[in-house]
Amino acid sequence: MVNGMSKTYPSQNLKQVLLRIPEQMRAALQSAADENGRSLTAEVLARLETTFPQDEDWLSKMQKSPAIQIERRLISVDTRLDDLEARLAKLEAK
Repeated sequence: MVNGMSKTYPSQNLKQVLLRIPEQMRAALQSAADENGRSLTAEVLARLETTFPQDEDWLSKMQKSPAIQIERRLISVDTRLDDLEARLAKLEAK
């Protein structure tokens, strides 16, 4: 919070889905996300995208879209920022 105003992130405009998965699968996804330099959400989205029909026109437009690339990066940055803020809060509480 800065000057009494809460931060807003572009990712807050996206739909949220509660997903229950086995811990082993979550750990595997997190490991892959770390290896690929993505957030867990971005990793899940990247993998889901590969399961949809491979309409080359649609797929190439989507992957090349600057807006999509920026949104993915923002989601990753938002997630990392939230993690760092949580870690900082824990350190300050000590």
